[in-house]
Amino acid sequence: MALADEQAVLGRVMEQQQINSTADYGLVEGKRRTIEKRLGEIEKVISKLYEDYALGRLAGASIDNLMPKYQREQEELKKQLSALQEQSAEHDATEQNAEKWISLIRQYSDLKELNSCIINELITKILVGDKRRVNGEKVQSIEIHYRFIGNLTDSGNGETIQ
Repeated sequence: MALADEQAVLGRVMEQQQINSTADYGLVEGKRRTIEKRLGEIEKVISKLYEDYALGRLAGASIDNLMPKYQREQEELKKQLSALQEQSAEHDATEQNAEKWISLIRQYSDLKELNSCIINELITKILVGDKRRVNGEKVQSIEIHYRFIGNLTDSGNGETIQ
């Protein structure tokens, strides 16, 4: 799948990350831009307040009332911006990891024999479930966690991609 359509795999990994994440990347980026814009506006307002005070156009009592409000808003927005930047960094790291994984898969495109070195390079862990009977057949789940991207599941029903 990774060799046939790299973009589809990248999309699948990012989709899986989106399922595991609580935030929508598009919304995160939009909110981040809005906060950055507002922080710029607050900087201008604070500068203007100090300028007006220094030039005698604003009384000391007025600046004492206005400054704490803007400073609180500025601090709150900086905290929100920091959290959004972390989410953006996680998203970017996921995309980079997916690209690393595809590059690693490309190395083994003409694989003739599977050995432990290759498995250790491609896979971080394999979870094997208990055997059970379903409709008279023996069934056993196997979950593969790949290096860089983790476990890929079918987003429709939560089943592991085999």
